[in-house]
Amino acid sequence: MPSSELSDALNFTVAHARPRNAAVPAPEYEYTTPAQDYATPAQEYATPAQEYATPAQEYSTPALQPAQSYVHRSELELAISEPPVPSRSRPNPSPGALNAVQELVALVQATKQAAELERTRRLGWEAELEAKYVQRQAEMERQMLDMRAELSHLRSLVTPNGTGHSPLFTSPAIANLGHPSPVSPVSQPAQQPQFVQGSSRGRSELHNALQPTHTITPSPSRHDSEGPSEAPRTQRKRRRADRSSDNEEQDQGSASDASSASSVPAQRRTNHHDKRLLTVGHAIRAHILLLMDLPTDKELPDSHPEGVPLDPPAPVRFVWDKTTKQSAHNGRMKLRVVDDFRSRRRLYKHVPEREFGKKIVDQAFEQAFTTFRQKFRTQRDALAASKHKQREDAKARKARHVARRKTKLSNRADARLKLRAFEHVTFDGAMQLECMSSEESDADADPETRSTGPLQTHGYGWRSRRLLRFYAALDVEDVVDASNKPKRGAGRRARFTGAHKEGFHLPPKGVASWMVSRRWVFAAQAEHPDLGEVLGGLVYDTPGFDWGRFGELGEETEDEERYGMQQQQPPRPMHDYTTSSLNSALA
Repeated sequence: MPSSELSDALNFTVAHARPRNAAVPAPEYEYTTPAQDYATPAQEYATPAQEYATPAQEYSTPALQPAQSYVHRSELELAISEPPVPSRSRPNPSPGALNAVQELVALVQATKQAAELERTRRLGWEAELEAKYVQRQAEMERQMLDMRAELSHLRSLVTPNGTGHSPLFTSPAIANLGHPSPVSPVSQPAQQPQFVQGSSRGRSELHNALQPTHTITPSPSRHDSEGPSEAPRTQRKRRRADRSSDNEEQDQGSASDASSASSVPAQRRTNHHDKRLLTVGHAIRAHILLLMDLPTDKELPDSHPEGVPLDPPAPVRFVWDKTTKQSAHNGRMKLRVVDDFRSRRRLYKHVPEREFGKKIVDQAFEQAFTTFRQKFRTQRDALAASKHKQREDAKARKARHVARRKTKLSNRADARLKLRAFEHVTFDGAMQLECMSSEESDADADPETRSTGPLQTHGYGWRSRRLLRFYAALDVEDVVDASNKPKRGAGRRARFTGAHKEGFHLPPKGVASWMVSRRWVFAAQAEHPDLGEVLGGLVYDTPGFDWGRFGELGEETEDEERYGMQQQQPPRPMHDYTTSSLNSALA
């Protein structure tokens, strides 16, 4: 069996079986470079030309042969040679992977840009908010300065120059006007109003009996917004109107005009014959009639058809059955009237400049247009005219009743200033308009007998006996003081006491517990179980007040002991006034 060169080389028997004296010439090989070796990997190599037939065969020295054209490689060399290292080709990325990377990079950049924009917007918003806060603080300080200037002007108007009286206010309402206060009562001794003893003659016996032999030291007054006279309330209302006008004009950017005009008090008519246009409401109403070519509003023209154009040379006409928002024609007429009114403001020199703001003029026009629409319906419809007349009569009757209550409050406040016995601050709660009884007349519907018939007073059921005696003492002082003055007109009308006002009425906030009737409390508690909690938020008692000094006002009720025992042992403990000052004061 023929064997290969590799097997013979590895076989120990074959390697040592050869004769030692045989000289085997080494074959000549032609070595080439590795590149040439691997140039033809598929080439087959020929086996040696001679094979050994027997191990003992002797070989002759071969003759030198020229180099062959092929390279002979042994199987052993081929077996132990390392294969060439394959070259790694760089993989080509797919188009989908490239697009995903590009989208990811774009998303990161967009996120960074959005975060930067949000940061910039946030910084700008914070800066704007801080600027608004600083501006609001400056505006508040400016309003406080204007308010102080206005209060100084009011003090100069109230306190006459050259008199020997105290320079302080002579009314607790005016004193409270100079010091705006919160709702909750807080004691501040510096704001105690001083009452000046009057110089009226002919004191009544009740007044002489009420004069104490020792001086009563007033305790610190609490901050209440009530006032005993009509004049301070009028000034306070006018000041509130000026303040609201200033706030509206501030939105229009004319704060300087508002500040300059706020220190000037509003003008008032000298008498009923004064026909000056002092407010923006009267001025806009007159301007509408001027643009409509009408002398008065007694006969308004017919309604203008919707959709028919109306050029400026023609007089202004309205669609009376629609509002300015329901009708496009009325909206155009409103713009025409408002623009013309603001451009010709010099015609209304008595109207303050701050009231010509766009927002104020728009509101005044809406009110005037609503009034004109009502008048047009009353002029065209008899039923609407009768209903309108009834509403106007009711408003006039209510205005007369309120005016009588204000007059009563003013007279009692003036009488209190002349009685040193009632200068304690615990009586301030009784000097409120809500505590005054109404004065009605059965002849209010008849204009001929309206000013001559007697008046019937209707008080509130919650008023105690002590409060009624306090009002009676003030009325006696007012009658004595009025008797010493010259009479004018028909004089004071007769009055008689009637029944209590119908319905359930609560006392106003700021009253003391001695002003509330215990009998009314226990009677109303059956229908209103939560009355104790409600009264706890309305009633406030001045600490340190001694009722022993005011024995002339008497007890709260004649059967006070029986009601006191009922209060100490109530049938239902959940309605006991243990958390309010009403329990201790009424006991």
